[in-house]
Formats: sequence, structure tokens, C-alpha cells
Amino acid sequence: MKTGTNDRIIIALLAALAALSIPFLTASTAGATGSGVLAAYTLVAPDTVSVSNLQARAVVPTGIGCPQLVATTGTGRKINKKMTMRVPGATTGAAFASLRACQANIPAPTEGVRSARVGGVTVPSSLPETFSKIAMLGDTGCRIDDDENPPEIDVQNCSKTTGTDPADYWPLAINSRSIAREKPDMTVFTGDFFYREDPCPANTLEIDYQLMCGGSPPPVQEYEFDDSDYGWMADVFIPMAPVFQTAPVLAVRGNHEQCDRGGNGWYLFFEISASSSPAACAPAVIGGPTTPDIAPTWSFDAPIRKGRTLRMVAVDSAYGRNFDITSWVTTQRLAYESAAELSRPVKGRESWLVTHRPMFGIEPVEEANAGLLQWTSVDQTAAAYGLISNYDLMVASHVHVAQVVKIPGQPPQMVVGNGGSKPDVASQSSYTRPQYGPLAKADGTPLSPNYTPYPTANYDWTAVKYGYVIATPNQKARQWTMTHKDYTGKRFATCALSGRQMACGAS
Repeated sequence: MKTGTNDRIIIALLAALAALSIPFLTASTAGATGSGVLAAYTLVAPDTVSVSNLQARAVVPTGIGCPQLVATTGTGRKINKKMTMRVPGATTGAAFASLRACQANIPAPTEGVRSARVGGVTVPSSLPETFSKIAMLGDTGCRIDDDENPPEIDVQNCSKTTGTDPADYWPLAINSRSIAREKPDMTVFTGDFFYREDPCPANTLEIDYQLMCGGSPPPVQEYEFDDSDYGWMADVFIPMAPVFQTAPVLAVRGNHEQCDRGGNGWYLFFEISASSSPAACAPAVIGGPTTPDIAPTWSFDAPIRKGRTLRMVAVDSAYGRNFDITSWVTTQRLAYESAAELSRPVKGRESWLVTHRPMFGIEPVEEANAGLLQWTSVDQTAAAYGLISNYDLMVASHVHVAQVVKIPGQPPQMVVGNGGSKPDVASQSSYTRPQYGPLAKADGTPLSPNYTPYPTANYDWTAVKYGYVIATPNQKARQWTMTHKDYTGKRFATCALSGRQMACGAS
């Protein structure tokens, strides 16, 4: 496909989304600077990747070279750095033929960088000396799911940005703008960017699916994975532009970014480890099947004040089952062993686990399999068994709600899965506390003889409401305020974290 054709498709996609009254489509977002840059953002990275803990990324059409990263110091000195092109695996074929990603590390803090641009587009260029505000969200994409076996259509209305029924709108654009207004020091994304996994279903007499899908780019049907580069533009880069332009993003991979789902886009656009290739999810042959791949565990330290640091330990939990313990536990446990080593107690350091699948997430009662409880991601719970004692808090998403769960003797679990993807069940009363704890069956017996079940929760709180969380540190160590806001920026709840205790109340 020629570059001119690429540009016309992008312009058409931007025009379609602009028609939805998304107010932040600027010239830089559309790549109208003449550089060809279609999106630009900054990722938080381990110091083994970047000494500044930051790496700039840009998305460009195929056939256009990478722009330079131009960093400007406080004295006005320019630092020019060549960006390296990230290329998807050739076997992704037509699905990733149109876009490429570029990367370059932001210079070290000792250089005194005050701003940075790629191809004329400004990107976040620094981290604060001390952190006072961290935004958190996950599960943001617009669901387009047309299952064949068994037949089931599940389509969110991607063409509306506001409403009352959670299934009837997709608020990510407004949610992103609200987060940008907060001006956070950093945004933590807990996985599941990509939800456009099927072509838009044909209209029925009752439902206009074509209108709901809003011109969504479909997957390449003969391929055994779900994502495409233009799908990522529609699901992520255009609606989340305000978030990307405001602050660096620490992102972890979700189950929707598994290799057979949205993994090619994840490794191309967002994976940060030096050892993971952009082609990590590419199939062996064009259009062929993929194999599971797990990214390395890593950590990032956010200074809060002198003598106090927050360490965030990022674990790839894309794989595993919700209600079953499988052989994946053996592979996954290695990631949690690395995380346990990274989170070992150090004076003045607080540690949070940041991952996609929650250890102690409560699914709606309608979702649990017969004879099993609503505790989700038990593969992960089993894999991390005995390895979570170092954390004050575990942050995840996966369940499309705001939620806090406290298991006696364990760190609290906070779920921030209300970023924009429709809830599986919108009734808040469905998220009931199970009679028995994680790793138990519905009759209380162990799911596996290898694991003694946890006790059930002594505290849980759930809100079925789109939005995000703002985490702010209190004066005392290990104390934080978690402010839950809806997608318009209105506060609806506040949670207090003190040590390893957490409780929430309506605002």
C-alpha cells in the first residue's frame, strides 16, 4: 500500500472520530506537522533501558523515516537524537503493513532537559524530583466481539462518548481529557488497550451495529490474531492522545494483548524491555498461529520525598485462566519470583505490584463457572502464592469496575478496570463477596491440592462507573489517598491506604 493511500485512510479515520465531537484532535495528533508523525508519547522504562527512565515513541506511516528526537535544555541547548525504527514481524503481513513505530531514549536528567519534540510533536520529557500525583486506569478499548462458537454478539457503542447505559457509549476520549486536566506526574496503565477483535456484525432489524462500530478498522480475517495497526490507531492513539501528551506512561500488558489477540501491536508500540523484539508475537508464517510470550518483570522507583520512595514492580500477566489452575502457573511463577526479589524490603521504600490480572478480583456472580467462585485470575493467584508479602498494594484491572478487596493477612487489591471498556455485568449488586476465599471451589474445598485456599475477604468495595484513579501520597510513610473520579472528572469515591489496610467511601 502506498504512503498516499495510508495518509488517506488515517485522514478518514481522524475525520470519523472528529465527527464524534472528540475535542482534542489537534494538528500534531493528525500528523499535520509535515513530519508524518501520527502519534507521539513517552513511556516509563527501567534504568537498564534508559538512564532517564524515559523513552520517547512515535508512530509513522510505512515508507516515512523516523524523525529526530529534539530535546531542549533549560539553557536553550538542543540535543538531537536519532530515533530507531521498530518493525513488526514480516509474518504479520497486511495487518501491520501500514504503520511503524520509532523510539529514542530521553537524555539523562543531568543534561537538564526541559522539553522534547519528535517530528514537531511535543512529548513528555522529564519526571519530577518528587511525585505528588499518579493517575491510574486500565481496560480502555471499545469492545467489538462477534463470537461464532458459541454464537454471541457483544458490541459496545463506539460511536457515542457519553450516556447512561454503560453498554451504549464509549467514554475513553472524555476520560482521557479529564486525566490530562489533572496534570499527573505519571499515568499507570494496567493493560487491555485493544478490544476491536472482530469485524462489525451485520445489522439486524433491531440493532444498527454499523453505526455502533463507528467505522472500526476490522481485523484481517484469515489471520490467527486479532489486531491491526489501524485498529490500534482507533482504539488507542486517537482517543488517548491527551493522556500521552500530558505525562509519561508506565504500561503493563493485559490479556487482550496476548499474542493471538492484540499482542503484535503491544510489542510494536508499548513493550519497553530491551530483550523483547517488536516481532515477539509474530507468527511463524504469514497469517499463521502465534505462541505465548511473556515479557520480563521490571521495576521503577518514584521518589516521594527525602527518605521515601515508591517502587512499582511491573509483571506481565497477559496469560492464564480466570477460574482454572493450569500448567501456565509454572511459567508465570518465574515472573513473580523476579518481582519478589525486586520488592524485597528496604528502609524507606514502599512497594506496589502493578499487573493486569488481579490476585483477588471479584467477578460478577453471572460470570463464574458452575461449581466455582467469582474469584478471577486464579492461575495468577496460584503462580504468585507465597510471593506477595512485600507489597503494600496490588494494582490491576481485568474486571471492568473500580474495586478494592482485602484478604486477611494479605496486601489490598485495587482494581482500576473502568477506563472505558463496557462492564461484563453493569449491575453493582452482582459483585458479591464469595463465601470462600481465592483458590477454593464453591463448596470450600481447594481448587488444587497444591494450594491451601485463602480466607475470604474481610472487606470489599465495588463501583460500576467509568473513570480513573488519582493516587496522592499523604505526609506519613505508607499512607496514600486514592481519589476515584468518573470520566468527566467528577469525584465519586475516596479510598485511604494506610500500611496494608484500605477502605473506601463515597465522596
